[in-house]
Amino acid sequence: MWTVAGLAEAIKRSLAAQEPTGGTLRLVRQFIMELDHCGDPADMFRDEPPSTGDQRWDALIAGVVEDFALHQGMEPPDWVFNGQRFLSTWWFLTSIDNMRPTAIAQAPAALSNRGVFVQRASLLNA
Repeated sequence: MWTVAGLAEAIKRSLAAQEPTGGTLRLVRQFIMELDHCGDPADMFRDEPPSTGDQRWDALIAGVVEDFALHQGMEPPDWVFNGQRFLSTWWFLTSIDNMRPTAIAQAPAALSNRGVFVQRASLLNA
């Protein structure tokens, strides 16, 4: 079972290895799948994770955790509201400019509020 700290460390390694964004996003998908299938998901994200070294990914992690908690009727942990987990410049995970309007329309609110734009389906499907 992963924790959000384990996810942050895995993303940090992926970024250091200069893996493609899709490969790094796959780690986030795996974490979400584990959240969906564990007995007490709050145990997986209660404690604030270390930084990935990239504020964009730190914001994405916080948004994913907040979105999951809200959809489960849980209180999100306080760390997701840390100002360092919000972007001042929008980040689109798609490199296809024509897909950006779709990403804006379909991004979970907990992510778009942070300036992170990715379709919910991209977080759930490989």
